[in-house]
Order: sequence, then structure tokens, then C-alpha cells
Amino acid sequence: DNTVYTVPDNILSILSGTNSSTMLFEGGEQFRVVDLLHCILMRSAADASVTLAIGVAGSVDQFVKMMNEYAASVGCDNTNFVNVTGLDDDGQYTTAADVARMMADASKDDRFCRISTSTTYDFPASGDYERRTLYTTNLMLLSGYPSYYYSNLTAAKTGSTSNAGRCVAAVASRDGYSYVAVVMKGPY
Repeated sequence: DNTVYTVPDNILSILSGTNSSTMLFEGGEQFRVVDLLHCILMRSAADASVTLAIGVAGSVDQFVKMMNEYAASVGCDNTNFVNVTGLDDDGQYTTAADVARMMADASKDDRFCRISTSTTYDFPASGDYERRTLYTTNLMLLSGYPSYYYSNLTAAKTGSTSNAGRCVAAVASRDGYSYVAVVMKGPY
């Protein structure tokens, strides 16, 4: 999607103290939706998540409401979102079964699958940064890490926080069948 959204001027204060992964966006920078999605799915960039949420819904709170409505629509009875970053927060919770439901639904979208399994992405120049390449943090996508690599992945998202541990939700297809796997609270 080539729709362009503007990074909020108060992005630093919104994310202050969260210890979140970011792209180091500055307020006023503008990015296409496709660029923001790559930052979110490949790098878990909280500033991209906030920018996209405000662009789509007008506010983070309204986007969180949309996230909860979506989760309910795919049968997630044990999920409640309170932020758009996935960071630990009182009142935010989910289960492996609910994450599997959301991943199975998301994997129906070819764009989601393509972006979530990208290993590199040429990110456009912005602010003080020249054009640069994003690299995935998901070792299951990198053949150079044979202990983790899995060639049949069709969609995947990793994430980690101190409370959640290392987490991954993935879809793999083989011999005409698709499988969803979710690991939560993995050890560091």
C-alpha cells in the first residue's frame, strides 16, 4: 500500500521508558504503509506500530479497540490488547491458542506472508538516514542458521519481552498441508 502516514511529533514521549525496538523515527517523517509493515513484521519496531495505528485509526486507543474487535471476530476469547506494540502492559494478555487463530487468519493474506517472511528490505531514505537495508530478526528464515532455519515457512512473527520470553508464531506448508505453530515464554 502506498498510503503515506506521518510519524507523530511526540513519538519519543509515547515510547519513552518502554525499552522497545524502534527504527529511530523522528516526528514529522513520512512513510508508506508497506514500509511501516516491514518495520513491524521484520523488526518489531514500536515507532512504526504507533505511526501506523494513528494513521489508520486516528489514535492508538482507537486502533487498540479495532485490534480487540478483530481478535473477537476470529474467535479469540482469551485475548485483550491494551497497546499496539506488543510490549508488556497490565491488562494485555493472550494464549497460544488465540495467537494460532490470529496467525492462521493473517496467513490468508499474501502480503502478510510475503512481508513476514522477508529476510531483507530496502528501506527508503528519511530524515538523517540514507536508504538502508532492513534485516529480519527471525533466524528461522535464514539458511545460515541451520539449527533454526525451516525452508517451508509461509508466515512468521517473532517477539520477546521480559515477561513473555521469546515467542514465535509461524505457518509452514508442506505436501499440500499447512500447519500453525506457536511457542510462547521460550527461554533466553
